[in-house]
Formats: sequence, C-alpha cells, structure tokens
Amino acid sequence: MDKLKGHFGIFMTNITSTAESEWTGRSLVEAHRHYPITDEIFDAFNSHCISSVKEMRKLKIDGLREMINMLQQLRDMVVIKDEA
Repeated sequence: MDKLKGHFGIFMTNITSTAESEWTGRSLVEAHRHYPITDEIFDAFNSHCISSVKEMRKLKIDGLREMINMLQQLRDMVVIKDEA
C-alpha cells in the first residue's frame, strides 16, 4: 500500500505541476495491463484525484478542468474493454 501511495503522489505531482518532468518507470499501459480496470473503477480513481486536488487547493478551476481532460485521455490506455 505504501508503494501505491508513493506512485499516486508522483502521479498527482506530474499532472498538477507546471514543470516538465520525465517518467522513467514502466509505461501506463504496461503498468496497468494485468489489472481488471473497468470504467467504474477508472471513474472512481478520477473522482479521488479531483477530490485530492480540491482539498489541497492546488489548482484553480481552469487547471482543474485541464486535469480532468488529461485524466479522461488516459481512459483508453488502462480500461479493459469488453470483447462481447
């Protein structure tokens, strides 16, 4: 759990920072490939991210909108699609 919290902290820093940063770990697709992430789980994660940023008062409303758009662009990379 501590490792996950650390990754979440790095993720939040990357999406809320104005500084350029370079991720040196696995790709988003590779890191999440083996997890059964559904749209519901993805939406819950997004809600958690948004709530965390609001609590920290880290972004103004325009920055928050930009963060939401960035998160939505990641959906297809991590959500498992039904093959039905």
